[in-house]
Amino acid sequence: MTINILSLNSFSVYTEYFIGISVIYVLIILIILTGNVQGLLIQGIISEAFAIILLANCFLMMNEHQFCFKISNSQPINEVLFYYGLNTHILNDNVSSISKFILCFFNFIFFMIISEFFKRNILTFEFIILLFFAVLGLIFMCSSGDFILIFLSMELISLVSYLITSFRKKSIKSVESGVKYLVIGTIASSLFVLGVSFIYLFTGSFLISDYTILFLDLNLSFFVNSDYSVLLALENLINSSPASIGYGFNNSFLIEIGLFCVLISVFIKLGLAPFHLWLIDVYENAPTIATFFFSALTKFSFIVLLFRVSTPFVSYFYYFLSNMCLIISLTSILVGSFANLQQKKIKTFLAYSSINHMGFVILSLSFFKSFSLAYSLYYLIIYMLTNLLIWHVVLLIAEIKKNHKFKNSIDFSDFLLLNKSQPILAFGLLIGFCSSSGLPPFIGFFSKFQILSVLIEAKFFSVGLMVVICSIISTFYYIRILKILYFENVFVGKLYEPINSNKILIFCSLAFSLILLLIKPNLLYLIVYYFIIQFFSDSNIYYLF
Repeated sequence: MTINILSLNSFSVYTEYFIGISVIYVLIILIILTGNVQGLLIQGIISEAFAIILLANCFLMMNEHQFCFKISNSQPINEVLFYYGLNTHILNDNVSSISKFILCFFNFIFFMIISEFFKRNILTFEFIILLFFAVLGLIFMCSSGDFILIFLSMELISLVSYLITSFRKKSIKSVESGVKYLVIGTIASSLFVLGVSFIYLFTGSFLISDYTILFLDLNLSFFVNSDYSVLLALENLINSSPASIGYGFNNSFLIEIGLFCVLISVFIKLGLAPFHLWLIDVYENAPTIATFFFSALTKFSFIVLLFRVSTPFVSYFYYFLSNMCLIISLTSILVGSFANLQQKKIKTFLAYSSINHMGFVILSLSFFKSFSLAYSLYYLIIYMLTNLLIWHVVLLIAEIKKNHKFKNSIDFSDFLLLNKSQPILAFGLLIGFCSSSGLPPFIGFFSKFQILSVLIEAKFFSVGLMVVICSIISTFYYIRILKILYFENVFVGKLYEPINSNKILIFCSLAFSLILLLIKPNLLYLIVYYFIIQFFSDSNIYYLF
């Protein structure tokens, strides 16, 4: 039997549907089996179950043409969705597919890392479910094509983040951090809605694709393009706008206010300076697994969001967007470099380190050229890999200290004698911290050097000199940790018990991936540059090349 209502040919298994249905299915099973032995067994392996779901989703995206439901022999579903308008709200283009694949793969590693820590405490399975809902929000953000869906995705991530930050109900500091996070998150969300309202007032649309047509084609098509369909689309867009487009362009300052509010809200979510004060308390007082998730995995979706939101406006507001991103990035690099000089707590240290690294990502993004965006994404993926490696060790140490009823906070002294009792973990930290600091010949050096080359090509020599000085300063405190790991002459320290093979396997895989990228750095760069090419081709933006 065929269905000819919409002339469908195939129905793709969308990532969001697959993950959303999976988490609802797991929830129903847990509700039905609550209190039974089977329910307790499922709670014990729930992290592995979600990891398998994410891995299966990666295979579905790699072989999407093989995993589809045949309905009839007519028009493909993607073409139908395009003509019916849904494709502009939930995007299923190459960029969203690659972004979701990267997210699912890194979150698969994350859930495998934390699985061992929840087997001993199966009554906290709600924490895992909340984390998975956050992953769903991150994936929705990568495929959102309008501001309404972007806002809903951000709120889903934020609500889960507030809950997992204050999950330790007996810890006053954890609850205080959750409340502080809630207040700052509410301010950021309010700014986002305010900015979107200004943009909607003068464009009459929430769709990002409409902004591409309006600000790019309106700027170029009447002069260099004779395609009647493009001109007709522009005429329809202008006629359908409830606000006056001409009035909007004459008052472009108000559109700049809207962009300013939207970008500031995203910068707050990323924890960039000078909007970073909440980040320090949340990272230090939240559960270690929650801090691990915030630091290593949430940044990617917000950077993709910046890609999508900024590029349609670049043709008219290039200097405004570029200068704004440049100021925020340099402030973040300065704060992250100097604030870490006196830090002794490892979670606070990694919080300031993330501010510093996100400053580098935004610095490269601020030039809005194809190669600078590629370097931003390259740097971000290296950052995620390195953070997974470092936070894996921090999580292991935190769990051991919890089992032996030591103090909850982790400082640099906990690394004393680590190379004596766990040389593999110490070597992994060596690779992670050297890469994070940008020491040659580690892969982090290549990512920072590429961003420095962007500054040199743009003739921003003074900015480049400042970035080099900050990088040298930041190298100092990474070397201080390596000194504690290998060169501290002490006889009193913590000798940690052996780690089981499952944890070591994941840890060694992460370390090996950084070593492989050290040998073959172009392997990742080719993938990243393909991502950028697909991004501009899907967005119909070519002038940034």
